[in-house]
Amino acid sequence: MKQDVQIWLLLAVILVVLAVQGCGQPPMTTIDSVVEAEEHGEVTQERVADDTGPTDWEAIGRTLGCVFAPETCK
Repeated sequence: MKQDVQIWLLLAVILVVLAVQGCGQPPMTTIDSVVEAEEHGEVTQERVADDTGPTDWEAIGRTLGCVFAPETCK
């Protein structure tokens, strides 16, 4: 085989291996492992404030109400 054919074949094999490896799923957390971790005190819960959401829920509700029931708006 010519050297350029070997290089292309090697690159194709590497590409296929990387593509197949990228399809692997991360390990799933089962309920049993979570319960076991909670019993041993290994679980730490972090609460993150969601500052990206809307702050005026009432205005959003009124706006949607006017869209779907325009006779209720003043």
